[in-house]
Amino acid sequence: MTYLLDKAFQITLMVIFLLIFFLFFMVGFILLARRKRKNKKEEDDYFQKLDRYDTKDYLDFEDIVDDMVIMEHHRRFVGAIRCEGYDYYSASSAQQ
Repeated sequence: MTYLLDKAFQITLMVIFLLIFFLFFMVGFILLARRKRKNKKEEDDYFQKLDRYDTKDYLDFEDIVDDMVIMEHHRRFVGAIRCEGYDYYSASSAQQ
């Protein structure tokens, strides 16, 4: 009879220890999730405080005419070239 009581006591202790371990694991997981959520909110707040500017504030060009960018009061002209990529290795041997 004492053998059965000892086994029941061991099983009860094992279940209690597993529950305690699971409780610590869940508390740690919840704290980690809260910290990540807080950090993410702080990052969002940081980006909301940034001053937003238009591209015209950064790019000092006056106009675009005939694929030419006109800058510095019509004293500087920058040409633009349109091009497309070509996948050499996927082409057939005749095309290569």
